[in-house]
Amino acid sequence: MKRSPRNRMILILVFTLLIGALEIIFVTIPSIKEIKQTKEEIVGQIDYANKLLLAGQTINRLQADITRITPFLDKFNQIFIRPEEQLSFIISLEDLAKNKGVTAELSISDLPKGPKEETVSVPLDMRVQSSFPELVAFLIELQKLDYYINIKTISLNSGGTNGENISSILRSTTYWQATSTKE
Repeated sequence: MKRSPRNRMILILVFTLLIGALEIIFVTIPSIKEIKQTKEEIVGQIDYANKLLLAGQTINRLQADITRITPFLDKFNQIFIRPEEQLSFIISLEDLAKNKGVTAELSISDLPKGPKEETVSVPLDMRVQSSFPELVAFLIELQKLDYYINIKTISLNSGGTNGENISSILRSTTYWQATSTKE
């Protein structure tokens, strides 16, 4: 049986279309799926890399902050009064009062016990008698001390004219390193 050229062309065309369809089904579609999967993996890796970059930037910023504050750590630690410095702290307050010409009576609570690493706040009351300018000078110098004293209230009572004799009560809080509970 002889095939006509027209039938031959149709047969070649059908065969070519069949090969093309098989190529699309078995080669192109799996390749497209693989490319999509690879794209999703790449996007995931980019997201992960961005997270690592942000974490690295945060670490670098924290290291820069630590480097910047390291010189001030000793000064910062000095504002917390150590239990063994209680006497020198009280003496420095009394000396300050004496140098500024004021009469001061100090009342400080006992230090609570706690872990050595903790800091505790301890109330400090000061009864001060002086003239108004001497009181202001005392408060200015009190602020300049290396200790952190948080004055909460100041009560003033005038006993004379022109601020010659002022009786004041300073209610404040000091910050201490806790005394150790281990004995």
